Amino acid sequence: MSGKKPKNPLAAVKARVIAGDVVVNPDVVQEAYDDFGWYDPEIRKCLLKLNDRYYYRDRLRNHLYKFEEHWRYPEENTYIDFYRAHKIMDGESVFTHLYVREATTTVIVNSFKELYK
Repeated sequence: MSGKKPKNPLAAVKARVIAGDVVVNPDVVQEAYDDFGWYDPEIRKCLLKLNDRYYYRDRLRNHLYKFEEHWRYPEENTYIDFYRAHKIMDGESVFTHLYVREATTTVIVNSFKELYK
């Protein structure tokens, strides 16, 4: 995990979520429902609660993240941001990853499930 900021700045991601420029893949909604009983609206609400503060100062309140090049779109310089967030919403701990393809604005959420220690 890195001390660097996520490749997709959270302020921009949250602005896109608020604007409705976000796609939560259907299998992701199923994961969230299976793990938390949540649907698309709760996933979006949870995304708005993410932070990128330095994780090691307060592991329960700060969200550990990393990024890596997207395996399907490396030629586009598209990066996936991974987040681990403890007790982020309704006491639930979440592991999620998202990306924004280069030259687009749409946030794609392609994983959202329970975080195991």
